[in-house]
This record gives sequence, structure tokens and C-alpha cells, in this order.
Amino acid sequence: MAKWDRDDTIIVLEAYRNNATSSQIETIAKIIGKTPNSIRMKMGNFIHLDPHAEGNGLDHPSRLDADVWNEYSMDWSRLTHDAKRAKERKIGTIESQDDSIIGRIIKTFFK
Repeated sequence: MAKWDRDDTIIVLEAYRNNATSSQIETIAKIIGKTPNSIRMKMGNFIHLDPHAEGNGLDHPSRLDADVWNEYSMDWSRLTHDAKRAKERKIGTIESQDDSIIGRIIKTFFK
């Protein structure tokens, strides 16, 4: 599995902020090439970083997780905009690799 990149992390932070459903997590996993469990673990890192979250989350968020959290935790509207752009970049990659029904569903889901 590929290493987490900035776009992946931004997309998952937005999912965390929006309390993503299991179905949405599965779709995000397909878009960024991760498993649903890895998405949930990344969300656990954000719980650890979120001073308003109930619970402790995971104990060892990455430097990238902390950097993305710090960048967007004071400007959630910018997160929404940047996550949309990150999804578009990821979907563009999927479309160039796969014009299957799943690619079209993912494209429709995130428009």
C-alpha cells in the first residue's frame, strides 16, 4: 500500500470533521487506495489531535497528520475547498487508470 500523502490526509480529515458513514469511508478508501480500516485509524489520529473530541484516539499521529490538523483546525471552510480539490486530483488519477463502473460511481459521489 502506498504511503499516505497530503491529499489523502486532507480527504480523511474532512471525513473526520463530517462524521463520515461506513459507506463514505469505503468510497474514500477506494479513491485514495487504502483500506477502510486504515481510514478509520487515520481518523483516530485526528481524534488524538482534536481537543474537543471525546476519547483519546490513537497515540502516535504522524507529523503529516499534525501539520494538516494545525493548518486546517482554524479554517474549516478552507478544508472543505481543499478536500474537494484533493478528491478531484485523486479521481482524475482513477479515471485515467479505470473507466469502469466503480470509477464512474466514485466520480458521481464526489461531485
